[in-house]
Amino acid sequence: MIKLSELTKDYYTTGELGRMLNLNPKTPYFWAARGEIEHMVVDGPRIRYLIPREEVLRLLEKYKLLAEEDPKIDIIYARVSSHGQAKNGDLDRQIILDLELSSSYKLNHLEIIKDIGSGLNTKRKGLLKLVQLVRTDHVGRVFISHKDRLTRFGFEYLQWFFEDHQTEIIVLEAGEDKSPQEELVDDLLSLIASFSGRLYGIRASEKKKLRQKIEKIQEQE
Repeated sequence: MIKLSELTKDYYTTGELGRMLNLNPKTPYFWAARGEIEHMVVDGPRIRYLIPREEVLRLLEKYKLLAEEDPKIDIIYARVSSHGQAKNGDLDRQIILDLELSSSYKLNHLEIIKDIGSGLNTKRKGLLKLVQLVRTDHVGRVFISHKDRLTRFGFEYLQWFFEDHQTEIIVLEAGEDKSPQEELVDDLLSLIASFSGRLYGIRASEKKKLRQKIEKIQEQE
């Protein structure tokens, strides 16, 4: 039996599909060759077929080989922008408040994900962990204090992705976490830090060219 959460890839080889269905690995190959199942052709020294995840799911259900899943977990996601805020206890206070506000929900196997970093940073460890858990259909609900805890921009795209995996985002507090002025300052500081890091790695000759381009733009204004 195969669990839904074990199907973490977008495509599977015919051999992998054969093993999941307890069949000769060549059987799915012939199915694909005859056009009996959905597949993608991969050119090379010999023709290979890749089977999309949705088709694998269909076949597992057809042959009653899809195991019952454990209930999806709930996640509280909390983020602060800097290590200084974390040391001052802001992260812990955010988690405590989120726990209080979510206590009216019937929480299931609750997990807490802590993150430190700018809301503009899409490579935060905690965010990447959350996205991976959602992608593999492990998460039922994600609780956040405010939308900007997940991301400063593009919240709607994350929400669409989560909903596509049957994951609900629950915003626990109405309104914005910070004033527009505070948000602008945080975003500008994050951008400055990002560009400073990039400039540090640029060679002197490249910095000179960049400076000249900026001066040209200034002259045209």
